[in-house]
Amino acid sequence: MKSVPAVNVTPLAFSFTTHSIPYDAVVFTTEDVYSNYTLRKLKRFRSMVDLLSSSFNVHFILFSSNRDIKQQFNTSHCMVVSDYARNPYGIPIINSMFSIVHRLVNAKYYGYVNSDILLQPSLFRVLSFLDSRVRSGILYAEHELAGRVIEVEYEAFPPSFANLTEYEDFFHAIKLSHTLRGVYSAVVSS
Repeated sequence: MKSVPAVNVTPLAFSFTTHSIPYDAVVFTTEDVYSNYTLRKLKRFRSMVDLLSSSFNVHFILFSSNRDIKQQFNTSHCMVVSDYARNPYGIPIINSMFSIVHRLVNAKYYGYVNSDILLQPSLFRVLSFLDSRVRSGILYAEHELAGRVIEVEYEAFPPSFANLTEYEDFFHAIKLSHTLRGVYSAVVSS
């Protein structure tokens, strides 16, 4: 069994030690390529992180060793971790990230999302529902949740979101005008 490497966490302007534990969810992502496209994508992701972190009992973690990307999140509600296992091709190893996240933050749910995916606020109502089913014994404590993606043209997104209402309104409009990505786009292995 391999040991998990020491974790290098970028200091944040916000303190997470005063937050009630456990979080309802911890969501993590990874990004190491810095480009104009990545910068635009991460600005939207950061806007989502800050809105959802202030509205729900959720914590976000970004795995990145890129100095420029880490600077983008210095004053956000997103913790940045820069030491994590990678395969010989430089791709992060998901089990390593899950292990690190679990060790850093206590939560009821842990999830990975690609950094170009924005989460709908309804996710947290679904997690609350699932948690109530676990507490009542209807659902096993160990379970999985997979989501589907609504494919949206990059130009349709605003550069950031001013508040949660604007964010929710954006998703409502998108759901009316777009379809879900194919049913096999989110495959969970058994």
